[in-house]
Amino acid sequence: MKIKQHFNSYDGKQSSSRLDFVYCPKCSTKLVKKEIDAFLRNYCSKCQYIQYINPLPGVSVLIEKDRKLLIGKRSQDSVESGKWCLPCGFVEHHESYLDAARREVFEETGLKVKITSLVNVSSNQINPNLHTIVTVLTAEVINGTLKPGDDLVELNWLYKNATFRGMAFEADKIIIKRYFENALIRIPIDPRFWLANQYEDKRHEK
Repeated sequence: MKIKQHFNSYDGKQSSSRLDFVYCPKCSTKLVKKEIDAFLRNYCSKCQYIQYINPLPGVSVLIEKDRKLLIGKRSQDSVESGKWCLPCGFVEHHESYLDAARREVFEETGLKVKITSLVNVSSNQINPNLHTIVTVLTAEVINGTLKPGDDLVELNWLYKNATFRGMAFEADKIIIKRYFENALIRIPIDPRFWLANQYEDKRHEK
C-alpha cells in the first residue's frame, strides 16, 4: 500500500461562513471582502488587517505495545462522535508538536509516552469548517494508568487483522494498515529533544 498524505472527506467545493470574522479583531471595524493574493479575504479598511483562514496543526500518535496499537472511541462532543481514532489533538501556540503529542496522549489515555519516530504528515479536509495538517508519530509507553479522558470515552488495543469498522478518519485507517504491514518509514526523533524536554503535566500532579 502506498503512503497517502492528502485526505478529502467532502468534495472541497463548499466554503464556510462560520470561519469568517465579522468585525476586525484589532480595531472593531466591520470587515469587507477584498481580493488579496487571488482569494477573497476579510479585510479591514481602517487598519488594513487581513483575515487569513489557515489549516489547524495537529498530531496523531500510534502508541505501540506488543505489536498492538491503542485507539479510542470519540465522545459525543467530538467530530465523528462514537467512532474510533488514534489519540490525537491540536498543537497549542506555546508548545512544539512533540510536546503536544505527549500532552494529548496523557490527557486522552492517562499514559506518559516517549515519542520514538515521525511516520507521516497529512492534510485532512474533514468538512468545510475543519482543515487540519497532522503530524503522525509513534510512541512507547513509559508509565501511567490506562484511562480514557478528554475527547475519548473508551480505549482499546487494536491487533493485526482487526477490522476497521467505525474508524473516524481515513488517514488513521491508512497509517494503521501500513503499521501492520511493516511498511512505515520511520524518521527518528532527535534524542537531544527528549533528554532536554521530558514531558511532565503539572496540572495533573496535584
